[in-house]
Amino acid sequence: MNTEELREEKFKKIEERIGGDLGKRVACALRDFYTLYTPDMVDWLAGLYDPKIGGFYYSNNARDLDSLVYQGAEYKLRPDVESTQQALRVISDSGLAGEPHAPYTDVLPEWMKADIGRYVKGLQNENGFFYNPQWGVEFTDTRISRRARDLMWSCDILSKLGLSPTYDTPTGIKGDGIDNNGRPVEGSCKAEGTAEDKEQHNHTAEIPTHLENREAFLKYLDGLYESTSSWGYGNTLTAQKGQIVYRDKQLAAEGKEANMMSTVIEWLNSKQRANGLWEDDTNYDAVNGLMKISGVYSTAGALVPNAERATLAAVEAISTKEEPTSVCCIYNSWYAVSRMLNIIKNHGGEDGERIVSSIRHSLWNSAERDLKITREKLSVFKKPDGSFSYSPLYSSARSQRCPVTPDRSVEGDMNASCICSSDIVSYILSSLGIGDLTPPIFGPADTERMLELFEKSRNK
Repeated sequence: MNTEELREEKFKKIEERIGGDLGKRVACALRDFYTLYTPDMVDWLAGLYDPKIGGFYYSNNARDLDSLVYQGAEYKLRPDVESTQQALRVISDSGLAGEPHAPYTDVLPEWMKADIGRYVKGLQNENGFFYNPQWGVEFTDTRISRRARDLMWSCDILSKLGLSPTYDTPTGIKGDGIDNNGRPVEGSCKAEGTAEDKEQHNHTAEIPTHLENREAFLKYLDGLYESTSSWGYGNTLTAQKGQIVYRDKQLAAEGKEANMMSTVIEWLNSKQRANGLWEDDTNYDAVNGLMKISGVYSTAGALVPNAERATLAAVEAISTKEEPTSVCCIYNSWYAVSRMLNIIKNHGGEDGERIVSSIRHSLWNSAERDLKITREKLSVFKKPDGSFSYSPLYSSARSQRCPVTPDRSVEGDMNASCICSSDIVSYILSSLGIGDLTPPIFGPADTERMLELFEKSRNK
């Protein structure tokens, strides 16, 4: 079947799931929404892969220009691990790997999977973190969210490829002592001939100073609160949630009080406002903060206080007339609704089931309006090549405060394009309770085209 036929099969199932005239209206609204996506985005995405390195670039300018100057220093423009993970996520979730949410390993050629694996393994430092060489260790270590996200994305890619990191990580993943060229690293258990000793570490992972104990962590949290918005500290904390969980395991193993996750939840509870958010006003910025902060609660398995009020604020943001300054304003509203509904369902008891059912039915009834508004807002960010930019005109020149493309680049970027395509579709459908019926954005012809382009780039 072609893309349209595959989509229609899922639209019909959505109609049946919701039922009646309401089901037809929701499916019709989704059909209109999907017209936002065009096959040329596949060409754009495939064109950002560098087979010599094994990673994806952030944008066309990041690929075509050698370097840029940022704060008086020159930085090379190279593929980065977050852009690589986002490109692979699009392939997996958009239908390019077959069914939406199928593993990208099902479709990528063996040579490409091997190259990506070598690239990612080669980014790891002995301290357990992963560093993009264009920014380096010292620069990245001053940007905690960048370092934490690159750790998270690198481990995600390696896991999906069936690989292990070389060194133990700060999230508790054991290293295999093998470098990206398949050789044992000096000082590892592999090099010392004791590979069977599964308990032996390959260099102890670094413990960040702010996670050494509760007092240091509270001081760090208060510093975050004083220096940034709820989105800022929410972003930094949710990027580190794997490290926080693992630090508690380490403390417990040492016979000490494992209180890092409980500390951050108590701290967040104390900062929440009466409106269920972490800002006084209800607007995009506040909902952006909710989306990030709720990720910490989700990992902790804790119910967000005033959860219904917070969720309704996110629902309100979906159709607000406030002008979005970035694609995240649009995306984070749906993401926050989806995440909050899952938190309420999983941790809200019987009352939680009632709240989820009520909000979900309300979303069904407003789907025509909400999807039309979402499509109109996203279309402002779409570029002629099918990609999307982070701001209405330009791609973001920085990613987690690291330079990725020149200022004021009129182009799409990988972060925004992932957000505006497979990511937002996933959270829209999850919010509506039909995530298992995801219609594909792309179909078999698009997959064939993508693979042809990957092969051409390899043979250049």
